[in-house]
Amino acid sequence: MVFQRKGCCGASPRPSLFFLFLFVALATALRVVPSMASTQRALALETCLEKGFNRETLKCSSCEKLAGAVGKKGEALVQDCQACCEDDDDLEASAGKYVRAEISLDEFFLRMIPELQSFLQSKQAKAWKQSGMLAVHFRQGVRPNLQLFSREQTTPGEIVSIAQWTAESITEFIQENLHEEDDEKETLREEL
Repeated sequence: MVFQRKGCCGASPRPSLFFLFLFVALATALRVVPSMASTQRALALETCLEKGFNRETLKCSSCEKLAGAVGKKGEALVQDCQACCEDDDDLEASAGKYVRAEISLDEFFLRMIPELQSFLQSKQAKAWKQSGMLAVHFRQGVRPNLQLFSREQTTPGEIVSIAQWTAESITEFIQENLHEEDDEKETLREEL
């Protein structure tokens, strides 16, 4: 008696069409999925907003600044930022073009993120609040984000998530991106 080797459930040992199809689909997917460098705008608008980024206004130069501010700890955050940003035409023109900033967050996050609390209690943050350059808004369910506004602008020019930033990083980012409208505010900034 000759025994023939059979696979599971009486099937023959040769590869089935299912596995062949699976192999072709996987090979195709690997070729189609682009690298991170080429997916600057890979995430949907809603996903970006959930992560604290406004895809319509976020400039890629802000992501570069973010990378310098958060270091290796925030690599995932920087990747999300890069996936949501718009290319800059002129990086130099975007630096220091904003005159005011707003921080929006849920008070829950303020208790959970001591670095953010430390920043808001710093002398510099208090001085910026007094001068009108910085405002803080508590809104239920909002992850901590920093919104930058140009002169007479009602919608933010840039929005960046600051949930994982240090107090020093927030201060540096605001200093690099804001400029005062007149000389009185310039002396206030120099005093600090």
